[in-house]
Amino acid sequence: MEAQLIYKSWSPIAHDERRRLTIAVMRDDVLCAPLPPIAVALDGAIQRLRFHGHKLVEWRATRLAESEELLFTFLPQDLGDEYREHLAVTDEPAGEKQSRLVFTMTR
Repeated sequence: MEAQLIYKSWSPIAHDERRRLTIAVMRDDVLCAPLPPIAVALDGAIQRLRFHGHKLVEWRATRLAESEELLFTFLPQDLGDEYREHLAVTDEPAGEKQSRLVFTMTR
């Protein structure tokens, strides 16, 4: 769990199962694409939701330059230290966009 986040347990909500939902899905925000296993899981969830009659709408990311600037202004409170630690443990390379966080931020 992220140290900066406030933990809240999952709370079930009442829902009339006869009523179909409309759900927006953003498969890729262009800043950070999901890894293949995540994309497969997302596609499976989308198929199951459609099978049960729910309407899914593709949600396209907008204002990406502003979003990216906000991301790299507020997200890395530790200047990327935690991210570098995770990469060291897994011996995985940083993604294209994540490289900015990992390699350009210094104290």
